[in-house]
Amino acid sequence: MNLHYKSMFLSQRVYGKELNNTLSSIPNKDTVLHALDVFSFGLLKLSFDGKVRYWSPAAEKLTGYTAEEILNKNIFGSVPEIDLVKFHKMWHQLTYEKRELQFREYYWAAQSWFQFYAYPAEDHVLIYFKDIGKKIALRKKLALKISQLKEISVFNSHEIRKSLANLLALSDMLKDDITKEELREFVGYINRSTKDLEHIITNRDFLVKDDCEALLPRLEIFNIKALLHEIKDEFAQKTINQFHFRCTSGKIYADRQNMATCIKLLLQHACAKSSNKDQIKLRAFLKDGIFYISINNIENIIAAEELTQLHGAIISKTNKRHSLQKVALLCQKHHGSVWLSSNNAKGTTYTIALPINSFSSFKIIAKPPQESLAAINEMLVQFDFSNRCIKLKWIGHFDEDSRKKNFYRLLEILKNNSFSKIISDETAVIGGNTVAVNWMTKYGFPLLVKSGLKHYAWIVSKNEFALLSASHIAKTLKKHQIISIFHQNRLAAKWIYKQD
Repeated sequence: MNLHYKSMFLSQRVYGKELNNTLSSIPNKDTVLHALDVFSFGLLKLSFDGKVRYWSPAAEKLTGYTAEEILNKNIFGSVPEIDLVKFHKMWHQLTYEKRELQFREYYWAAQSWFQFYAYPAEDHVLIYFKDIGKKIALRKKLALKISQLKEISVFNSHEIRKSLANLLALSDMLKDDITKEELREFVGYINRSTKDLEHIITNRDFLVKDDCEALLPRLEIFNIKALLHEIKDEFAQKTINQFHFRCTSGKIYADRQNMATCIKLLLQHACAKSSNKDQIKLRAFLKDGIFYISINNIENIIAAEELTQLHGAIISKTNKRHSLQKVALLCQKHHGSVWLSSNNAKGTTYTIALPINSFSSFKIIAKPPQESLAAINEMLVQFDFSNRCIKLKWIGHFDEDSRKKNFYRLLEILKNNSFSKIISDETAVIGGNTVAVNWMTKYGFPLLVKSGLKHYAWIVSKNEFALLSASHIAKTLKKHQIISIFHQNRLAAKWIYKQD
């Protein structure tokens, strides 16, 4: 890093004065780095091969990754939360076209919006970024306030003014001499108009809270075991179900209120499907970077038809009143998912999976331990040249973004090769693949078909929701006749090799 960055930073009005005052008396490079360490915006320097050469303390606090974990490593491999597809295009503009870039991106690990400024130099790229989550929230608050004021003006000019006019007119008439019968009639009109006005006012929320934090996730460090105990005790008072509780003790960094809502909604659904004496088991544990919460009722079995309906409720974009749809939406805010399984041996189990990112661990203990690093998900690609086929192996938990990323990657593979057949093994995938169903149906697979895909052998996991998701996609895309679903790799390979 050298002083030519001074003019680069000064072009940004937000920090221009602050940097100008600091850099004006800087004698050497070390003092520059020391001065930059105290700023609130994150700063990093990347070589053209993507390796991190500088990582400021503010970058640590904003992302949850320490300099020790990042320095001299490839940024794209070290920070799994980065959208590789989107950043790959920007990286090309920075390194080859030498274009300065300014963009904003949602960093899901911190559940906030970041503003990025990127500047290419001769042999490296300098990027600085800042958290603009509160700024976005304030804009939303202002838009909401304007919308509500418009609503008030409409009510004021129509419904409210009508009722007020009635009250004023009737009260004026009461000043004149009238009979008792006429008085009763007028009083009745006044009473009805008053109630109409009261109904209009009380059923419209015109107030917007001044606290912009209400529009942001309320992230906090809390003990998950304590939270589950609170919920268990609350339900124990409301129902006569017996609750068996087992939980990994530990603190996590997340939206406590949203997580509590998810668990309560699932418990309500489980209790509603059970008899009063059924035992309901709550279990929470951390495994391979994913935090699981499961609710099991061994006595209750959900029929296949009803399970299909519940799956439909979760993937629906319109049925937002359903409790499971609400749970799914709350889980997606943390890039998690929810699914159900039901069989004679284990009964019905509701499962929530939430990836614990490095930011969470960083907030709690400053440095993420190895077992708490971000959950791994990847799509392994193998070429079978003798059969002109692409073999895919999906591993881990995939949210909508990671599904999109790998579909776009697969799209590029199809464009650059003359293959038209794919064997997709998803037996090692965690979850029911519900979050990306609509996108894969509407965009993902149609794009693959346009790029030459003719046959897709889909090997699903034992997860019942995974089968329902695959079946839904195959049924919706029936006209293309490209997808066949299998449970064994051997049968899928036998089928795909017979296709032209």
